[in-house]
Amino acid sequence: MGYVRNGLSCAAIWCIVAALTAMFPVAHGRGGLPEPSPGEPGRTAGVAGKADAAEKRAPSKEATPDAQEAKPAATPADASKAGTAAAGTDDEAEIVRRLEQILAFARETHDRMEREVQDYTCQLVLRMRTEGRLGEFQHMQVKIRHERKEGDKVTVPFAAFIRFLGPAAMEGREVLYIEGQNVGRLIARQGGPKNPNLTLKLEPNSPLAMKGNRYPVTEIGMLTLGKRLIEVLEEELGHKDAVVKIFKNAKLYGRPCTHFRLLHEKRRPDSRYQQAEVLVDDELKIPVYFRSYDWPKEGSDKPILLEELAFTDVLLNVGLTDKDFDRSNPEYHFKPESEEVSTPTDVGEQAD
Repeated sequence: MGYVRNGLSCAAIWCIVAALTAMFPVAHGRGGLPEPSPGEPGRTAGVAGKADAAEKRAPSKEATPDAQEAKPAATPADASKAGTAAAGTDDEAEIVRRLEQILAFARETHDRMEREVQDYTCQLVLRMRTEGRLGEFQHMQVKIRHERKEGDKVTVPFAAFIRFLGPAAMEGREVLYIEGQNVGRLIARQGGPKNPNLTLKLEPNSPLAMKGNRYPVTEIGMLTLGKRLIEVLEEELGHKDAVVKIFKNAKLYGRPCTHFRLLHEKRRPDSRYQQAEVLVDDELKIPVYFRSYDWPKEGSDKPILLEELAFTDVLLNVGLTDKDFDRSNPEYHFKPESEEVSTPTDVGEQAD
């Protein structure tokens, strides 16, 4: 499976994690993510920046986390299956050392990505828990263009285009967002089997745009995820109460990875999660998998999956242009502005 091609040094994008943002899995349609473990056959899908060229993946049932009941992190992170734990004790000094090690790496790669990556395309697979319910896997093809400045002047605005490949209810949905344009609104094509061409503009943080999501489209992408990860690690350094494990020789899709796991054994009022995990591709030096868990319900010892996601088939610095973020692009299916639905109320009326 090719995680990254074209463009700069691998470390350049330890872009990550969604440690609180929108982060990962890979497959298509109704498939899920393979459980990180050794010996899994590699998979390949050529994207080359074209959304409709995506290969739909369907991991075996054995390799797919249960869609309703989150599996404990012990399964992918267990040293006997996912790698060998790095030596060291869990005293405060060791916790600080490991946190500082990961934080330094996150800062270095985030800074490099800011300097050297202008744009990229990728496949993103994720599922999130919203309003207490774990959603289906969402499978997308994504184009991201980073903001560029000359001094204090923005010369190229941040932009994102997303096409949903699954689930069926969302297949064909398209979302376009360009910072500073369309009065700050995103443009969305509904997709799915009912009124797929219905097109409207929405505030990114509006209830309709946020339905089924934990984060708005304005926060999509590796750069934002990297910032979130840094924030989380800095918070943890202030408390020094997390169990930090680093596993070598883990595998995802047959590729060697290093597995980082952060676990809180005691609940803090400000804890964002009980447990978080990141897999970093050893060759490419970028994070390719993330998931986080909330604390178990009372009377249970099973952590509650909050979100998980994977980036795959990442192409860096492909030279995206304004056409890639133009609603009239012939590869996209937005209706003309004159045919947009004007309000969310109209959406409900037309969807009935």
